[in-house]
Amino acid sequence: MQGYHVDYVSTLEEAETVLIPTQQYNGLRFCLYQQPVKHRRGSDHGGGYLSDMSTNRCATLSAALPLTAGDGIFFKTAFTKQPDLLDVFENKATVVWIEKNTFAVKFEDVKNDLREQSWKRLVYEAQCEIA
Repeated sequence: MQGYHVDYVSTLEEAETVLIPTQQYNGLRFCLYQQPVKHRRGSDHGGGYLSDMSTNRCATLSAALPLTAGDGIFFKTAFTKQPDLLDVFENKATVVWIEKNTFAVKFEDVKNDLREQSWKRLVYEAQCEIA
């Protein structure tokens, strides 16, 4: 099943240690199993799979396109068509970190309408069974 990641803690201090670094994400990150993505930097194209995604950021498993932190890319993922839900998310993004074959981006200038549509789609995907 798609979903989200749960962190269990025993103390307030431990919770703060886990939560404070995540404040930069400004949103819940959804784990999406084998969701393909495409990204482009200039004329260079790459692809991979989402590790997790929020309405502001995502982490991607990919080794297809060499990137460095700070690179501007165009990001795209297409979902299975569903009535009244976003089919394609595409937006400008900036690479914020890279580790081995995984990198994360922050989406740039996401319009409120796209943010709302993305939220609805991510919630829907989190409730889907993996076939």
